[in-house]
Amino acid sequence: MTGEYNLNRLTKTISGTTYTVAYFCPLSEVNPVMKNDLFAADRTGDKQTLAKDKRLYHHEVVVQGEFVHSSQMAADHKAAVQSVFSRATVTPLNQMRRVIDYARSIGGQYNLYLGDDQYTATTAASVNYGPDGCTYPQVVFDEIRPIIDVNSNKVTYTLKFISALPE
Repeated sequence: MTGEYNLNRLTKTISGTTYTVAYFCPLSEVNPVMKNDLFAADRTGDKQTLAKDKRLYHHEVVVQGEFVHSSQMAADHKAAVQSVFSRATVTPLNQMRRVIDYARSIGGQYNLYLGDDQYTATTAASVNYGPDGCTYPQVVFDEIRPIIDVNSNKVTYTLKFISALPE
């Protein structure tokens, strides 16, 4: 696995220090949605609908996966998670609670890394929609949906973020 856990992660920078909030490993699914805010108007009779492309996009990204117990992680992933939590044993619920705590207590913009795509841009000039990986605006939490199975040693989650530049 060597370093693969680090490809999909969420970080937060506070007063110049960057903290890892979560490693999304294993990651099941990523669903980015870019919805255009079109002007659309229906017309009467046999006239067709009018649409004007205003190119005003609402960009969201949904991340789904599982948090697993540190005992089930590859050695490098386990060491990284232990370092984040400063403890030897890290449960799936510890990881989920950390995400919730950051969202509720700290809030604001986060850096989201999903393979070659990074949600790290803080200015319009740093956004890059390239063919070999993109740099999108940072993300803000929109929804957090944990599924806590009390008979299992994992927490399945769905996290919905909105990608947008800060004010």
